[in-house]
Order: sequence, then structure tokens, then C-alpha cells
Amino acid sequence: MSEYGAPHVLVVEDNSALANVLKFNLKRSGFDVSIARNGREAWDILQNHPADLVIADHQMPELSGIELCKLIRGHDQMKSIPFILVTAKQMELDIGRIRTELGITQTFSKPFSPAAIINAVRDEMSLAR
Repeated sequence: MSEYGAPHVLVVEDNSALANVLKFNLKRSGFDVSIARNGREAWDILQNHPADLVIADHQMPELSGIELCKLIRGHDQMKSIPFILVTAKQMELDIGRIRTELGITQTFSKPFSPAAIINAVRDEMSLAR
């Protein structure tokens, strides 16, 4: 939870327009939102401002969404954070294997519906309570 009592969602997306669309919709739905432009920046943010849920793009500079998820899963205090992966490469990835190995909560193909992501976040937050 953020200092405001709202669940903290970290959006990790190198496309600024898409990151801002997600931030707008998540904030409107009552979540506290931080944005990171790549996996390395996200990891740095998580060290000081733990998230209740992470939404990350698969392909990003410095650390991919999958590499970020591996770091999170390897950290004792963060390993249970729900993780949603968004990707333009859904057809090229073995999503079932990735989800199983890394405990990725859900995956979404780009382009996706922001409403579908908001619903997924709400579902995860209700399960976490």
C-alpha cells in the first residue's frame, strides 16, 4: 500500500503514451501509480517504494520484463508481488512456460484494452486481501 492507503501499481513501459494511458486509467480506478521507462529503472524504484503489483512490457531497454520478473521472484520480500506481462510478441513466446516458471499472473497482447488490464489489477488486488 502507498502512503495514501491505495494499492501501489508499478507500470514498466518504454512507450510513454502507453504508460500514460495505463497510469491515467489506474489512477482513475483508485490506485497509486509509479512509472518506470525500463526494467532497470523499475528495479531501482522497487528498492525504495515496494509495489503491490507490477505491470511490465516484455521488450524494454536495459532489463526486459522477464528479466525484471526474475529479479523480483529472487527477492524474498518481493517474490509474491503479482506480475502482469504485456507483449507484442505473444505468438513468439512460450507464454505457458513463462507464466509457470516465473509465476506471472497474467499476460496481455498488444494492443490491449486498458479496461481489461484494470479488471485484471482489481482481481489481483482482491485476491491479495
